[in-house]
Amino acid sequence: MARRLTRDHHLYAFDPTLPPAIELEPGEVLTVETHDCRTGTIVREDQLADLTDTSRVNPASGPIRVLGAEPGDLLAVDVLEVRVAERGLMVVRPGTTAFRHRFQEPRLKMVPIRDSHVLLSERLRVPLHPMVGVVGVAPAAGRVPNLYGGDHGGNMDTRIITSGSRVYLPVFVPGALLAVGDVHAAMGEGEVFLSGVEIAGEIDLRVQVLKGVRLPTPLVETAEVIAPVATGATLDEAADRALNKALDLLLDLAGLDFYDAGRLLSAAGHLRVSQYVPPTVLHCRVELPKSILAQLGFDLRRALAAG
Repeated sequence: MARRLTRDHHLYAFDPTLPPAIELEPGEVLTVETHDCRTGTIVREDQLADLTDTSRVNPASGPIRVLGAEPGDLLAVDVLEVRVAERGLMVVRPGTTAFRHRFQEPRLKMVPIRDSHVLLSERLRVPLHPMVGVVGVAPAAGRVPNLYGGDHGGNMDTRIITSGSRVYLPVFVPGALLAVGDVHAAMGEGEVFLSGVEIAGEIDLRVQVLKGVRLPTPLVETAEVIAPVATGATLDEAADRALNKALDLLLDLAGLDFYDAGRLLSAAGHLRVSQYVPPTVLHCRVELPKSILAQLGFDLRRALAAG
């Protein structure tokens, strides 16, 4: 039976000074309970005044001390399954989103989940797609609020971090101090109206510690793709960083030269906007199809095992 970390143990910033809530052996399965993006404080659509309080936004459950993880190692976080509650919410505030110049009033929407669908209204429903918005480790120093992503992971809001995916993260402090949260019942690429369908949930995960290997992290692996993720002060910067991480992966691990790697990215790589919440939360990723990389004889798991 998997051990359990309750949502009572949560944090609002990744911080190397926080004491661990639980210790985890590599390979051990842990079920992590998570709050919604507002720590369960919003339960009615008339709570508009509560939107101005951003002190309890994006809680992540943890920290989880991974035994044996040391600075310079990598964590491989396997997301085994993501389960969600029966109702979520969507929030929007003026001054954010791609449409920030077109509205002035905040809005709240409670969103029920029924028959494997998210019910946006009486006329609109979208397929349920549980995913994890925040997964990260403590930085080497200082603290990073959960609203932001970076080299430590954090708030990446990347749609492909879902059941069956693996997230590779660097380790900066002993034990890594992993935390996860900000589950969505559904989210379109970019999360362009500030929030996906934010919801409480449970995540079954398993963590491995990889020693003596290098990867351009944060990196997401699914059954179909390998995808480095990057953040930036602008969307251009986030895209450039993600593309250069993908290029480095092809050069260093797949053995391509610069021009072949560039041609492959241009012909078969897929630049995606994971999160577009201007002006400060901007993430891109580049998806590299495993079926194409297999033509080179490249397999990420095999390459990591070989060191």
